[in-house]
Amino acid sequence: MSYQIVNLTLLFVIKEIEDILVYYPEYPYQVAFSIPYWRQRLIAYVLNHVRNRHIVIENTKQLSEDPNLTSFPSDERLRIENWIRSGIIILLQDNPDWDNYQIPQKEKVIYNLNITPLIRDNQRN
Repeated sequence: MSYQIVNLTLLFVIKEIEDILVYYPEYPYQVAFSIPYWRQRLIAYVLNHVRNRHIVIENTKQLSEDPNLTSFPSDERLRIENWIRSGIIILLQDNPDWDNYQIPQKEKVIYNLNITPLIRDNQRN
């Protein structure tokens, strides 16, 4: 039998980032952290600041949505949420050129369409 180690904290952090970003404005927060590089930086930032929990499971088994596996005490949940929120702010403040990274095509088109009329209006003046 083959086994694998699963970082339960990583799974929780990924889910919490999704849940927390919903409450932030689309631009720049949701757009910035839709870029895989910046999403990974945020995940790494949080994981470096919190206690990580691991479990060993058989390779043939899928990690279920068992609440016992991903349940964290409320103080630990709050600590993770706080690190996510501070990471969002710190990463964007420390990297004002974050938008030089490749934005997924869907967001790029939306923002180019919104910006184009402003550029044309300024050229006319």
